[in-house]
Amino acid sequence: MSLEKIYLWLWLVIVALLGAIVGLSTKANFNGLDKKTKSKKIAAGTLASVFVAYITFEMTYYFFSTERFSIACAGIASYLGTDALVVLGNIFISLMTKGKTK
Repeated sequence: MSLEKIYLWLWLVIVALLGAIVGLSTKANFNGLDKKTKSKKIAAGTLASVFVAYITFEMTYYFFSTERFSIACAGIASYLGTDALVVLGNIFISLMTKGKTK
């Protein structure tokens, strides 16, 4: 693996983690939770957001073939969480089926 690809994946992970942390801190409700439950919720939310970021990166890279744009979209999707994945999936399905008759 080239050094350029390693930097690409490193940037993707950093952007995804930052998006996940900001998204969780602004949207998650931790009121009344103990530390263990709060930690589990943070870990699960972060992993889900990073996964959403990766899927978004792959989908946008498939259609646009630009790494920087794909990483930016992944960061936004990571911030928005799984809701972004549903919306993005619908957009890409409509792009793929555009012009096809039933």
